Amino acid sequence: MSTHVIILIVLGVALMVMLIIMVVLLHVAAKQQLKHNREELHLLREQLSDHMPPKLKALDDWKVEVHTAVRLAETNRPHRRGAERDEFDRKLFNQILHYEKYEQLFALTDKRLSGFANRIRKQYQLSDREL
Repeated sequence: MSTHVIILIVLGVALMVMLIIMVVLLHVAAKQQLKHNREELHLLREQLSDHMPPKLKALDDWKVEVHTAVRLAETNRPHRRGAERDEFDRKLFNQILHYEKYEQLFALTDKRLSGFANRIRKQYQLSDREL
């Protein structure tokens, strides 16, 4: 083989290695940024909770609880759409939300924030049942 071909092969391999290293470094940086963002969000949440009215804080805490429980339950959730999956979702949400208390807080929030439910309904195009 000629010297030029060997140099091209070595340069090609070096470029591939550099590309792989860059991808790995970008992945690590993205993970660190995500961790930093989560920590910032957690600190903000703590600061806001000191100034939040107790009823709205309870609603916010339930939202976080719902999100966490849904993520944990995704492993047990039936994959196929249908009655079994709908029933699973209904039981899960009723268990998490303590339905009666959630309805009370939602009504109170709607009353205090004048039209909260209507804004959510319009923004996400929800029916009354979905809301």
